Amino acid sequence: MIVGDGVRSVIKVVRGSRISTIRGIVNADDIINHEYGTSIKTNLGYDLVVLRPLITDILLERADRVTQVIYPKDAAQIIINAGIGPGSRVAEAGVGSGFMTAVLAYYVRPNGKVYGYDKREDAINIARKNLEMLGLLEWVELKLRDVITDGFAERDLDAVILDMGDPWNAIPRATEALRPDGVLVIYVPTVNQVIRVLTAMRDHGYVDVRMFDVMVREWKTEPSEVRPQTWVNAHTGYILIGRRTLTPIGKPAK
Repeated sequence: MIVGDGVRSVIKVVRGSRISTIRGIVNADDIINHEYGTSIKTNLGYDLVVLRPLITDILLERADRVTQVIYPKDAAQIIINAGIGPGSRVAEAGVGSGFMTAVLAYYVRPNGKVYGYDKREDAINIARKNLEMLGLLEWVELKLRDVITDGFAERDLDAVILDMGDPWNAIPRATEALRPDGVLVIYVPTVNQVIRVLTAMRDHGYVDVRMFDVMVREWKTEPSEVRPQTWVNAHTGYILIGRRTLTPIGKPAK
């Protein structure tokens, strides 16, 4: 990616090509064979820096989308609060465009696994394409399957993430797939959905249930003008997290 003076862009460098920015044009040949961190000049004399893109840079700027996605601010909270890390085995129902799937795969490496379920074939195809672009498909198994009717194929999972329109209907199947104290994560955009999710989690014996949403306010970083940006990355969805117990599956807790 190239960064500097109002420019922040993830690019694909092809020998002989020209890259246009708001600060002028860069010749791709001036980037090839240089180390990350190298400064280059545009034809208008502006300095830009070549950096290795982070996974979030690629997801937000280069990945294809067929659905609404879980953004980095929410994905980060899901990862840390669900205790997901190297070696974790995680299932996700509702892979959509594969943004959360990619983040999960990035963190369960090198010996973990992500099992991604979706009932839409177009979503599975787009998710696979994005994961291949990121080099993360090795840690993911994508499955065209409705988990509400057919369930999860795995058992004793560390975590299950439900990102779907009616996740309360998938909680019985998610509970079957989790280890006895596994973590259930549910992501929904509205309070109406939250109420139904909380009721279903209670009825299936989940404890330590927490709910939050995440708001991020960036600041300007010019030394002469340090202040909040005029826009705020506010509500995108509610994150609900609970722990499974050994209450019999499908029987309400008393």
